Amino acid sequence: VSGAGSGALSAEPCFHCGLPVPDGSSWQVGIDGAARAMCCPGCAAVAGSIVADGCEKAQKLAEDTMRDVREVMGLRYT
Repeated sequence: VSGAGSGALSAEPCFHCGLPVPDGSSWQVGIDGAARAMCCPGCAAVAGSIVADGCEKAQKLAEDTMRDVREVMGLRYT
């Protein structure tokens, strides 16, 4: 997948790392049947590998666990 954007940042976070996705970026990975935006080719490669290795369920469990931990600790991430 290709595509650096204009240098401006969108409000949409990278599905993999949470950093802002550059406007006009075309880095995406299909996850759970949907195209998920990525901020860079590195995140796209790692997320693509996770999907290819069949680890989507493990990643979802880790995300859910971290959300629960943040909630208990009173931390808010956008």
